[in-house]
Amino acid sequence: DWLHIVGVGFGKTDINEVSLYPNPVSDILTLSNCGKIQAVSIIDVTGKVVFSRNNNGENQIFIPMNEYSNGIYYIRLKADDKYRIEKIVKIN
Repeated sequence: DWLHIVGVGFGKTDINEVSLYPNPVSDILTLSNCGKIQAVSIIDVTGKVVFSRNNNGENQIFIPMNEYSNGIYYIRLKADDKYRIEKIVKIN
């Protein structure tokens, strides 16, 4: 017997197909394959939302990270009432 888990809590949805790069990031964070993503937020370590935008079916999103301080941030993607959260490291 074996257990195969794909994206705990998400199943096989389009939200898991989104690519985030580069990470660590110094200038522009690129999201690809995000046509089904409805909203994107960047959250700092204190829980403050520092960036938020809706997506209107665009397949690529570019997020300027150069204005943020170095450190750890989290990106939250929303699609069809499902969420995916990934850690992002901001460097110079």
